[in-house]
Amino acid sequence: MSQTEGPSPRRSPARHAKSPTDHAAAADAARQKQLADHLEMYPPNTVVPGSEGWTAPAFRIFLESSIMGSREEVQPGHRYYPIHAYILTAFNHLLASDRALKEIITPILSSIVRLGRAPILRPTEQRGRISISDVEEALKTGMPNVFIRTLAKPTQSGPPAEFPWGTVGTNSENDAIELSICKELCDVLCPLTPIPNAALQESFKLILLVTIEHELMHVLTKLFFGYTFITPQLPNLQKDRDASGNRIGESGRTFEMSYIGFQIQAEWALPLVEPTSDGFPNLEKMVALVAQMLQGCQVFRLEPQDVHNMVASFSSKDIWIPMLKESYLPLPPINTNCTLRYSVSLQGLEDDEEEEPESNNQNSYRLDTGCGTHSLQWDSSRGLGISFHPQP
Repeated sequence: MSQTEGPSPRRSPARHAKSPTDHAAAADAARQKQLADHLEMYPPNTVVPGSEGWTAPAFRIFLESSIMGSREEVQPGHRYYPIHAYILTAFNHLLASDRALKEIITPILSSIVRLGRAPILRPTEQRGRISISDVEEALKTGMPNVFIRTLAKPTQSGPPAEFPWGTVGTNSENDAIELSICKELCDVLCPLTPIPNAALQESFKLILLVTIEHELMHVLTKLFFGYTFITPQLPNLQKDRDASGNRIGESGRTFEMSYIGFQIQAEWALPLVEPTSDGFPNLEKMVALVAQMLQGCQVFRLEPQDVHNMVASFSSKDIWIPMLKESYLPLPPINTNCTLRYSVSLQGLEDDEEEEPESNNQNSYRLDTGCGTHSLQWDSSRGLGISFHPQP
């Protein structure tokens, strides 16, 4: 180097761009921190099974065989007994959540009294009014028995014409409320052999917990307004249609949308294995959960950490809700030949004046809900709820 030359400029160390894996790890760490903050604000339930002040709901679980026509009680040691813990988790969460009881459930029931002019058929603290204490008492003393059943109706080919996650009905013999859960969902949560995909297990846990709370909303309407009560169409409730095509209110979907803020949808990659018996043996092939917003119908992916956080928060006094619009971009439009997606509650998004589309065997679907019944039906013309995104 000559005397007239200055020193060589120092080069800054090269900065390596973060890989997708680094971004994913950072995002998961942020969501873990969000869950920790949430649990600090809404601590785990203090009244849990076995603790002082806890009253066990008097319900039993039965496994029914549609083929054999048999029924057996699910007791400790039974393959499906873990379902008992999920039911208690959802039940305790509702009782512990001030937001669910005070801001959502009680106002829904009260609006049915005020706007629907439905007579209350259950003793309450104040005549003609339903209080939070009334709701708590109804849940504690009116929890129905639970039945694990094959709810799907078989078809010649493809997924079943109807695929309910759960239903609420009345036993005509003893006039008792019954809460049914689809056997296929219980099969993947209580597998004979472990399912290696832990994220998939968490997804089905979330589906079951949301389904139980959705159906408990329907149980409460029957406890307060009668076993044959049909929720009327009211301005503050999500809408549905009854078997005759008449508009009715949907209290379960109203609770779900108000409490969570979106509708959870499950996604499968096509083609699926053809069913060889009653039911839908493709649940364990699900690839993702997504969330559909009510406003704008935007769809966002739920990452495994999102699902984990939501499941974990069911042990606290409020549910953890991911900040979807702040964290993710909406998923793009889709190719319905590649992906099947349906939700727990979808029909309420349609326009009031829209005519019901005719059904046929197309590879697009929607999940209807009617009076506590979730039904998967073929839909030839509606793109809503069907979307595609490349697999990672």
